[in-house]
Amino acid sequence: MAEKFIDILMNIHNTEIRKAVEEIMAICGVTKDSTSATAIVTNVTGNVTGNVTGNVTGNVTGNVTGDVVGDLTGDVTGTVTKLVAGTTPTNAVPAEGTLTIDTLVTAGDTMTIGTTVYTFTADGTAASAGEIDVGAATAADSQDNIIAALEGTDGINSANADVSISAFDASDVAKIIAKTRGVSGNSIATTSSFTTGTNTFDDTTLGTAVAGVDGTVGGIGTVIIGPTHIFIAKAANTIADANWRAIPLPTFDNQAYSETVDSVVDMGETDFDADVIFLDGTAACSITDWTPTPGRTYVLECIDSTNDPVVTLTSGITLNSTGNDKMTFPDADDNVVLKCVSATRMVLISNNGSVTLATA
Repeated sequence: MAEKFIDILMNIHNTEIRKAVEEIMAICGVTKDSTSATAIVTNVTGNVTGNVTGNVTGNVTGNVTGDVVGDLTGDVTGTVTKLVAGTTPTNAVPAEGTLTIDTLVTAGDTMTIGTTVYTFTADGTAASAGEIDVGAATAADSQDNIIAALEGTDGINSANADVSISAFDASDVAKIIAKTRGVSGNSIATTSSFTTGTNTFDDTTLGTAVAGVDGTVGGIGTVIIGPTHIFIAKAANTIADANWRAIPLPTFDNQAYSETVDSVVDMGETDFDADVIFLDGTAACSITDWTPTPGRTYVLECIDSTNDPVVTLTSGITLNSTGNDKMTFPDADDNVVLKCVSATRMVLISNNGSVTLATA
């Protein structure tokens, strides 16, 4: 496997792509005797050609652009997610269904939730896991016993491994909610053989009341600039998590959403027309005498750091209380989120990367 990686490296001339592949090799710890690897790959741009043999386990998260050519042999376990600027990441949603119990359940009736089968017994006779007393006299008695069984508080059953249950409402309906968020909850079985009243589940699986939705995978601190919000993962987000948080972008009449700077620009103590500014450092790239507008929130993102873009505020405006008024972006994808709170003060909301602050 190591030879394959080396062959790939020898045919890559783009320095950014070569660097990315070298980092993958370092993460994987590949040697000539390697047969498996675990890796988290962020951004891969270009054409990857070669054979990958072994077991690959993990999350591939980021922007994947180009063609992947070759043979993949072995087991691949994990999630492939493409994070694209201008899109909205998703927080995972648990699947939901409903259970209606409007009549005292009959002894001998059954219900299946997930992998657990429950059998209703004459009141006071439930003794083994999987058994539920029908209740003394009313539908409310059956409801209470069902909740206790699913929550594992009846002294007979353990808590259901697949779902939780809400209280029954005034219409005798309870929510059945998957404990694990995501589309996997949509396949949790909910079936029954109730013979009285309109006791029933809303469907044979969860997901009819509320469909389970997979979350967008992203590492802690990952930032996605969406059409109306900036999204930040406050913790690593898997398909079963809900760790994305949104910061709204302010809107102004006749104001562009984003603009790209790829040269030396003296702002002349003026402001940008956009909230999102992309810094393209393929050539000499710097911004001087920038005067932001109080109340606005800005995102400065470096898309190429060949020349380490620099942004300097106009005299008299500082970042926080440090006196710093200069930002340098040493790496591609570095970005900062800033809010101008007054005519003299910028607040650094987040520094996602290695942006350095200094005094001009």
